[in-house]
Amino acid sequence: MKESIKKLLQISDVSYYRWKKERPIFDLLEKYFTKEELEEFLKSGKIEKLEIIKEISTDDLKKQLSTQVTDAFNNALEDYIVINLKRFHKMDRNKIFNLFFPSSEFITRHLKQIESLTNLHDLTIENARDKFKEFLTKIPINKFLDSEQKRQKILEEIDIEYADIELYVILKHRRKFI
Repeated sequence: MKESIKKLLQISDVSYYRWKKERPIFDLLEKYFTKEELEEFLKSGKIEKLEIIKEISTDDLKKQLSTQVTDAFNNALEDYIVINLKRFHKMDRNKIFNLFFPSSEFITRHLKQIESLTNLHDLTIENARDKFKEFLTKIPINKFLDSEQKRQKILEEIDIEYADIELYVILKHRRKFI
């Protein structure tokens, strides 16, 4: 770092140590720049990282970073929920998960066609329960969902057994359950 600062300010070793005590520019350079960034500037006349963000306001940059962190957290949370829902499915054969997903054939057939049965473009945690119920009401009665009574039982149990985020994850990451 010292050598990069000396080159940047075009000073000698003696001047470096004397000026370092008196001039706040040294604190600025050492606090906010890496050796690599100073060397990049000396070679090219710019620091690419700063070129990318120079037109972005501090507030916009904070929002973008916050969004990225939130998205990363949400993705990790969704993966965690998928893993636990799968474990829940294996551990407790009497729960609604088994009523709704009684076989891999049912899962494959219906979760693959969910997009044609329900519009998921505006899926959010807040509307996941309604979207999930809409999906269930559109599945035709068949050998897996063999009666309207069973459908109603599943719809009731969904309200009891599932949090909104779990329903959101099932809909959003349905291929992980296939």
